[in-house]
Amino acid sequence: NATDVFIPQIVSEHARQAFVSTSSQLMQKLVGGPGYPIVIKNDPMFNVAGQYVSNPTFKQISSLDSRIDTTSNSDVTPKKLEMADAKGVKIHRKIGPVDLAVDAIDVSSGDYEMMSAELGRQAGENMAVTVQNHILASLRGCVAGVSGTANTLTVWNASSRTNLDSTLIQRGKELLGDRANIFNGAVMHGYAHTDLVKYSLGQGYDAVGGRAHMGSQDAGGLGLVLAVCDDAQLTTADAGFDKYHTLLLGPNALTLQFTKPMVVYPEFVDLLTDQVTIRWRADYGFAVQCPYAEWDSTNGGANPTTTALATSTNWDTIASSTKEYPIVEIVHNSSVN
Repeated sequence: NATDVFIPQIVSEHARQAFVSTSSQLMQKLVGGPGYPIVIKNDPMFNVAGQYVSNPTFKQISSLDSRIDTTSNSDVTPKKLEMADAKGVKIHRKIGPVDLAVDAIDVSSGDYEMMSAELGRQAGENMAVTVQNHILASLRGCVAGVSGTANTLTVWNASSRTNLDSTLIQRGKELLGDRANIFNGAVMHGYAHTDLVKYSLGQGYDAVGGRAHMGSQDAGGLGLVLAVCDDAQLTTADAGFDKYHTLLLGPNALTLQFTKPMVVYPEFVDLLTDQVTIRWRADYGFAVQCPYAEWDSTNGGANPTTTALATSTNWDTIASSTKEYPIVEIVHNSSVN
């Protein structure tokens, strides 16, 4: 039957496999359980009402430890234990609709199950890339919202290149001072990774720099798990040379929550066209949430675009110190562009 062309169970199965096994290094290397830079809160979660997700978090008490004045009998002002709402925002997405004429299947070398599997694979791959893009936009928005850009190291220049190397990564880590060792991952553009590898390969192994890199091209990341993504969020076109954005991430930098698993709808058969056409569609939803910043629903609104997610004013700081943010952004050049 024509309605057998797309088998929902096959599409869903292959979509799930494609999402897990996608070539996206961010999803493969830096997304997981507690302790990963990007934490999957649930996978999936049903019946998440509203346009936002939230959970309370304790704020650091300012000046909790103080000097005792041994010459005074005056009252002291008690401190308060306060909580903040780490509000995140939901994103709603659709895949398709996709139209396919039944005659096209009849004259092809494929069969119904193969068509369903291929569509599911492409759906899963697209979902993974979309989730990655929204994660990176959210990370950039959160780090840009830190007061005084305290967690941003900018060495980019429009006329002279300063490319990514181990020294820049260490300088970025040092923005967190005595918490510099919390970082366990980094995500960068492929061109930036090439510069890092070239720098690493240039270190003689018998020298201090070579020993620090341990003879490995990726050890230039100074012990970080490196994810390479040619994502639009990691580049900015600018006058002269383009800007490249490398993100250093510590545990629980961002939370990813699937609020709606991929739902494959029953296919619709259109009999009014010359060729009988089958129409297919799937929807899914997820939420991004930063434990250290609250999504500003007044400025950013519901169901935001990646542009809105990457806007600093849409994330309101709830952390007491910039050191609480396990995110640092390095803005630099690339030898390629």
